Amino acid sequence: MTVQQFKSKYQKVEVKEVPNTVDTENCAVTVKVVTYNHGPYIRQCLDSVLMQKVNFQIQIVIIEDESDDDTRDICLDYAERYPDTIRLFLNARKNNIELNGKPTGLFSSVYINYMIKSPYVAMLEGDDYWTDPLSLQKRYDTLQANEDIAMCFHSIRYYNQRSESFLQQVYPTYDTSKTIPRLSCVHINMPTSTIMFRNGLIEIFREDMTEIVCGDVLLRGKMCQYGDARYISDISPSVYRLHRGGVHSSLPQLEKYQDIIKARKYLLQYYGNKNWDTTPVHESLAYNYVFYFIAALKNRKLRFKILAKSWKHSKMGVTSFRKILAQSVFLPFVRSKLKLGVST
Repeated sequence: MTVQQFKSKYQKVEVKEVPNTVDTENCAVTVKVVTYNHGPYIRQCLDSVLMQKVNFQIQIVIIEDESDDDTRDICLDYAERYPDTIRLFLNARKNNIELNGKPTGLFSSVYINYMIKSPYVAMLEGDDYWTDPLSLQKRYDTLQANEDIAMCFHSIRYYNQRSESFLQQVYPTYDTSKTIPRLSCVHINMPTSTIMFRNGLIEIFREDMTEIVCGDVLLRGKMCQYGDARYISDISPSVYRLHRGGVHSSLPQLEKYQDIIKARKYLLQYYGNKNWDTTPVHESLAYNYVFYFIAALKNRKLRFKILAKSWKHSKMGVTSFRKILAQSVFLPFVRSKLKLGVST
């Protein structure tokens, strides 16, 4: 779908771009920031991008979704102060694409993707932030030096906004930098705020994507067909903020797993239509259904048919159902002790 077709079908109110002097033609990296009701956090988010030390040109592309708080005013202030770096797009809530009667950030995310033409893209939600001033430079260097790498990423730390404290563990927990084979990228959790990927490899939007909440699952699942991923160990973890207003972190566990499963079932059909190897998607679904079953048990809902679905997908993968079951029981126990979030 072209940008004109997308606008014609989904845009009810024109999205306005604040005047700027950004040299978009020569930007090597775009930092994509989608923000809504992030008033208490958006300054720290943007400052963490502006502090980056790079030897190439970047742009920060922000789309503000008509927040109820002062997020828009803060973004306008930053756009005025940094006109050569920030492109700010002002969206309207009337453009919001709902899913199951709930608002989503899909319109904003897709719209801004059409506006990005740089070779590389990094993403940062308005309530998260980076801590390493060389984060962009190291990820850029990795992609520049390795043509077989489609995307790279690093670790995050979780910050509990209610207790105003960091959780102890970082995630992922790899000890050293490593290359993740492309087919393994389907079920490896790469925190969205740490990913940098090559722009232009996958289509920006398809009609059937309006039913999917977990766009990051689709991004990783499609990008991995064009190259491996590289984990970079020497970048200080970015911060993922846990708070009640978080779009994903505030959801009940069962709903999170339902959304992830729906995204992977989409990938299964997508891979099939492309004649790609569906084995890694089946294996991911086998794990997801066991995680979903365990979450249901915690809610006193015994659903053995969920396990049956896991067994079915495991038969199409390379790992035995017994091993999947054992690992799935062990991993949530560890995460609960560490108070980590749900794996995607």
